[in-house]
Amino acid sequence: MGWADSVLVIATLVGWNYALNYLGYHVPFIERLTDPAPILLIRNGRAIRQNWRREHLTDLEIEAKLRTEGIESITDVRKMYLESDGSFSVLRRRR
Repeated sequence: MGWADSVLVIATLVGWNYALNYLGYHVPFIERLTDPAPILLIRNGRAIRQNWRREHLTDLEIEAKLRTEGIESITDVRKMYLESDGSFSVLRRRR
């Protein structure tokens, strides 16, 4: 594959990315396809194991993320989400 082919592939990917972002902004159906809703992992200190299994998350991964947020126990979590970009959002319980 020559450099011209590589440039064409890159330009095509950039074009599709721009088109999907534009359509996702203007068409709610496309947005739901390209940016899925966050997935609830913990609610009121209780694990939603079905969602953990579906996303192939282990106890060790969840515990590690909670430690990085300064949370010692799952019971201290009001809600924890897996965001569409792969990051985690953690909301603490109020004391």
